[in-house]
Amino acid sequence: MWVWITLTVAAVGAAFYFFSPILVPIWNRLPTWLRAFLIGATAVVIAFLGGRYRGRANAEALRKRAEVDASVDKASDEDVDKRLDRWRRD
Repeated sequence: MWVWITLTVAAVGAAFYFFSPILVPIWNRLPTWLRAFLIGATAVVIAFLGGRYRGRANAEALRKRAEVDASVDKASDEDVDKRLDRWRRD
């Protein structure tokens, strides 16, 4: 996700750097309500993509937890104790 954001920011920055003599006058001629709409739409898209990324990460964590719970349920008590010993500080 961060790779896409970085690439997008770099592309927009490069476009603005090279095409600013064209883009700035166009931006200045846009009505205020249209500028506000474009900024708001951009913010909504960024929030949507961020939410999707977090949701996917949470779903992946839940899937991994289910796998670990299933493997622990299948294992014997001695095997579980042996696997957990390295994480305990007794």
